[in-house]
Amino acid sequence: MGKHFKLILTVFVVISLSLAISFFAFSVGILDLKRFDSERIAMDQGNVYIGLQHETNPMTLDNSEDTLEGFKQIFNRLQTLPYTYYELYQQPLDCSLDQGEFFDAYFQEYSRGCQQTQCIQISTNIQSDFNLSLASGRLLCLEDYEHINGAFIPVLMGYDYSKLYKVGDTFSGNYLFSPFTFEIIGFLNEGSSVYSSTVCIDLDRCIIMPSFNFKETPKSDQEFITQKIHYANKTSGKLRISPNEFADAYNMVQDIIKSSTVGTYSVTSSSFGSISNEKGFSLNVWFVISGLCCLLFIYLSLFIENRILKKERFSIPLYKRILAALSIVLISFVVSSFFSKYLLARIGIFYHITLPLAIFSVFLVLLFSICSPIIQMRGQKNRIMKENF
Repeated sequence: MGKHFKLILTVFVVISLSLAISFFAFSVGILDLKRFDSERIAMDQGNVYIGLQHETNPMTLDNSEDTLEGFKQIFNRLQTLPYTYYELYQQPLDCSLDQGEFFDAYFQEYSRGCQQTQCIQISTNIQSDFNLSLASGRLLCLEDYEHINGAFIPVLMGYDYSKLYKVGDTFSGNYLFSPFTFEIIGFLNEGSSVYSSTVCIDLDRCIIMPSFNFKETPKSDQEFITQKIHYANKTSGKLRISPNEFADAYNMVQDIIKSSTVGTYSVTSSSFGSISNEKGFSLNVWFVISGLCCLLFIYLSLFIENRILKKERFSIPLYKRILAALSIVLISFVVSSFFSKYLLARIGIFYHITLPLAIFSVFLVLLFSICSPIIQMRGQKNRIMKENF
């Protein structure tokens, strides 16, 4: 057998083992993904969340009533769906001109002149569905969700703020580049949070403001910019549905965003399995396919190596075994990363092969590099015994 042909077969064995390990890692990854998916649904009390995100920069949209109407139409359609729609967005306030102390979301500390004051905007159903309770004051009511120019914006404060302020206090700040005055109407109990499998916000150091509707038409470009971003945030919420309703809900959401006149939206899901099935990518099917591919490449590598050992008496030097092992590690890592990062990302699943899987791949490679010369020695010994016989 020529050296070149022997080299080609050796390279093919390395590639086959690399692909076998890659498909094995991908199979285990899918099992881990399904386990994580089940834990998410259990954490969400049997529900699944469909999330929307406005992707177009609102600044690039026209400062016109038509633009605002486009956002409002999408919002109204989301509200009329037979599912629960949550408005939940983290938009910080600029309280740098106020003399009070606020929690800085960037530096994670209380300070004066804070430009990134931690703040979230919520719909009224967040209060009831996430069991927000009060230490003092009152919760947000329906009237708080209609804003008139010049009026105070009522806000709830996290428990930690009760040491700095009291109910009825006011402070000033910029929300989406426009100045507003905020009035404190209540303080939440300690340990309050908005928690699900896809979001966990500790509210103790947070300002909670209503995701209100503007009652008046903007009169300046600055007011248009504020309202455009505000309504883009209002339409970037979450739908709570049951898993068996996912297909219908997903199709309804797709119909809504396809009719958008205010840019594009992306859609995500808290359930990987639900969104993959809806996009024609069954995790169960791919688990079977990747498992079969793993077995196929293992068989090919063993078959070719066995053919070489039967026909040739040669040993692989240590440095070549190490080189082959490193090659297998590198190829396996690249291919596994491609499967997990790019293939799954095409259907909206962002998942990466975990470190334990990478370590396990290295273990298999080292095991192969150790066992390979032993197999060769036994093969050579058997051939010698047969020839002597």
